[in-house]
This record gives sequence, C-alpha cells and structure tokens, in this order.
Amino acid sequence: MATLTPSPKMEFFDNNGDPLVGGKLYTYMSGTTTPAFTKTDATGTVNNTNPVILDARGEASVWLDESIVYRFVLKTSTDVELWTSDGITGFITPTTKGQFRFTANGSFTVPAGVTKLWLSGVAGGGGGSGGSEQISSFGTYVYLGSGGGSGQAVFKKAVTVTPGEVIPITIGLGGAGGAGGTGGFGGTGADGSDGTDTIIGTYLTIFHGLGGTLATGGLGGSGGGGGALIDGQFGGDGSGGDSFSIDGKTLNFYSGDGGSNMFGSGGRGKKIAVGATPAPSGRNGDGHGAGGAGGSYSTAAGADGGAGGAGTNGTVVIEW
Repeated sequence: MATLTPSPKMEFFDNNGDPLVGGKLYTYMSGTTTPAFTKTDATGTVNNTNPVILDARGEASVWLDESIVYRFVLKTSTDVELWTSDGITGFITPTTKGQFRFTANGSFTVPAGVTKLWLSGVAGGGGGSGGSEQISSFGTYVYLGSGGGSGQAVFKKAVTVTPGEVIPITIGLGGAGGAGGTGGFGGTGADGSDGTDTIIGTYLTIFHGLGGTLATGGLGGSGGGGGALIDGQFGGDGSGGDSFSIDGKTLNFYSGDGGSNMFGSGGRGKKIAVGATPAPSGRNGDGHGAGGAGGSYSTAAGADGGAGGAGTNGTVVIEW
C-alpha cells in the first residue's frame, strides 16, 4: 500500500496568481490574536519566525505543533491581508491512542499530540480488625473482627493535558489487619489500619478506605467506611463483625466482610472456629483497593483471636 506524499513546502500566490515573494504568514492560536509558533522541520525543536517570511518562490517550510489549533493570516510583503483561515491542525497518527496501568509509584509522560486523558483507579483498601481472644466465663460478649472498607474507585474521568507533561503517580497502599486479642482470657482485637490515597498529579486524588473497628457493649464491630463519593464513584463499606454472648450457646456467627469495588473484591468473613489455636485470621482483600475481612474467634481455651485481613493496594489506569 502507498500513500500520497504531503507537500514538503507550503507555496503561496498573490491575487494575480504569481508567487507571493516576501509574503508574510502570521500564525495564531485559534480564534485569537495570540501568536502560536510553527516549526522549521519535522523534529519540532526550532520555531519559525512569526510571521514566516516566504522565499523568492513564495514558499516556506511550515511544520505544525500537533497540540495546537492554529489561525493563519496571509499578507503581502507590505502587510496587505490576502486571507485568514482558522481551525488548522497538524495530522495526528493513530499511534496516539493507548493505555498504561500503574501498580506502583511512578510517572506518566503525556505522548506527543495527546491533549486529553481518561483516568481510572482505586485507592488502598482498609484492613479488617482482629477478633477477640477466647473467653472463659458465661455472660461475656465475644467480638468478631469487622471488615475494612474499600478504597474509592473512579472510572474514566476526562482531563485536559499538555503533550510532554510529566504526571507523578502515587499508588495508595492497603491497610494492615488489626492483631487478634491476646494477653489473657477475653482480650479484644485491634482496629484495622486505614488505606492511603491514590494521587494522579494535580488532576485527581482518590480517597482511601477505612480500617474496621471494634465496638463494645454487645454490638458488632463497625465496618470500615469506603472512599468518599466523587464523580459518582465510591468504595464499598466493610461489614461489621458479629458479636454474641457466650451463654447464647450458638456458633453460627461470622467476622465481617471487607468492602469491594470495580477493581477488587473484599475478603470474606470467617465463621467461629471450633478448637482452633489461634483463631483463623480474616481473609485479605483480592485485586486492587479491596478491604480485608475481620479476624475470627475460636472456642479453644485461651486461644488468641484471629488477626484481621489486609486491604489491597490501589491501581491507576491511564487511557488516551
């Protein structure tokens, strides 16, 4: 397959059809009188004068910056205007479309010719809280760990950028699970840690999920909150862990689930374990930005409570 070569030089004529010797091509930003420089060759490193002065054949080498929409004004050597044309752009090749994913901190350089990006991503999920240590006396409440919240998730937020711009990327980290209860009969578990934010330059901050927390007074622990609402997207809350009185004589209770989002699934809570030492730990989140499950409880005498599951790290997807 072959294609027609573009003209290597621009050629202009006066009103009589003769070469516009010494003519002047003024170049501006579209719709304005703000000068916008063209380039002398394909490297784009050297600006033409503005106006561009035409040679003895009425010609000039005029290369366009692909990121600029131009307005051209053509005048004679004595500054008599011949015509104005607006909305002139350079040719952008199909290779200016693509996608890049980050799972660790880094930076993104906007490709040549690209002026718009679509940003997607999720922040770090919260860790689940730990479960109670085994209890020896009736009438005392047992607390199973609560799930951590998912990080906020954002899908294809459009932003305007400049070609060659370097955008720093910070990936949110998942929160650690809280330790299970220890130190003697009835020790309570620790809260899970919050995740951290995912940050895409100055364009977008995606908020982290909260760690699961332990409640008292016979209530289930509070599930970690999901990332706050922005642009219609948010992270799912973790669920609260069950609690029960030891004299209830039932083992049909579960630790809390971690929060989920479009990039990852929260860890599933675990049922009370019979005779396990220590009690089972909560499941970690899966994928990106998901919350960890709460730690469980064991009936084994003096068994430590299960640790909460960890939240997972975030991710960023950039498309253009």
